Amino acid sequence: MANLTTTITPMTEERRAEITACRAASTPGRWYWDIRPRSNSVSLLSANHSTVLDATRWGFGGATIRMIDAQNHWLVSGIHEDAEPHPGRKHHAGWTLTSRRPDAVFIANAGVFVDELLEEVARLQAENNRLENEAQQYVRGAQKLAQRFTDKPAFSEYYDAAGNCHRCGRFFTVCNGCHE
Repeated sequence: MANLTTTITPMTEERRAEITACRAASTPGRWYWDIRPRSNSVSLLSANHSTVLDATRWGFGGATIRMIDAQNHWLVSGIHEDAEPHPGRKHHAGWTLTSRRPDAVFIANAGVFVDELLEEVARLQAENNRLENEAQQYVRGAQKLAQRFTDKPAFSEYYDAAGNCHRCGRFFTVCNGCHE
């Protein structure tokens, strides 16, 4: 756990903005699965019960996923209707496509988003632990310094007005207590 600050790079503002924009473009609120065994249907619904994703017949023997249409948020249409070639794979456009619909993009990237956000949480927790340990060291040092001067004769007996030790000449914070 201590090496996390060196193995995990901080999430950039740009990446945080990409994740935020992707989520903002998708259907808001919590989503839940609506499984209906009697009608053999499965849907992913939003908190206000609107369809995010469901399945429907496509052709004679297949099925497709229907999602909220990118242009009209209330019209549900087949995900294949506005599919496009995968980035960098246009030569495969005849047999493999991807969807750029906001909910589809969000669903496809959800695992990566969670992994990156968990890494960022781990990095920030490690940094927080490091800073807490550092702060505790400063507090212990201040307590030790305060203890040096509490049950002792007056400060001026050991140090001059500038804070230098009468015996070793060092400043009081670095003097090793040579006068004790």
